[in-house]
Amino acid sequence: MQVKFSNEGVEPISIEEAKQYLRVDFEDEDLLISLLVSGVRRRIEEFTGRSLVTRTVELFLPEIPEEIALPYPDHDAITEVKINGTTSTAYVQTGLSQFILRPTTVATTQQNESGFYVKYTTLGNCPDLIKLEILKAIDEKYKNRGNTSEMNATELSENTYANLAQFCLM
Repeated sequence: MQVKFSNEGVEPISIEEAKQYLRVDFEDEDLLISLLVSGVRRRIEEFTGRSLVTRTVELFLPEIPEEIALPYPDHDAITEVKINGTTSTAYVQTGLSQFILRPTTVATTQQNESGFYVKYTTLGNCPDLIKLEILKAIDEKYKNRGNTSEMNATELSENTYANLAQFCLM
């Protein structure tokens, strides 16, 4: 399964909110704080399987599934489906916040493009408890920024993972 993201929307935590939580009242650290906001949010998305910002998602599966629950809900709209390289409407869509697709027919392969492709948008819902975990993780990363290796800089604490477990979809 290949997933590509584009057209990312507004972060669930603004730089101003992060600075207020961190008690930073100067602008020198704005770039760092902005990077921490987006980095922590992405890591939480990977862990929970949720899309916390509005964005476009493109999913490609080399095999045509009988049924697939599209990753990264809450879903807004499906904009394109291709079956074996051909744009198709031969699928059934169910689900409210997480779409489930069932292809109903299989198009013949054109130009060696076999597989299932879907392009859709997400709403970017971020519950308040996840926002709080983002702020707490940013605080931890900001305060310990000189004490971590690059590999550990993207990891979240065990407490953060434990607090986020209730939001995991995978």
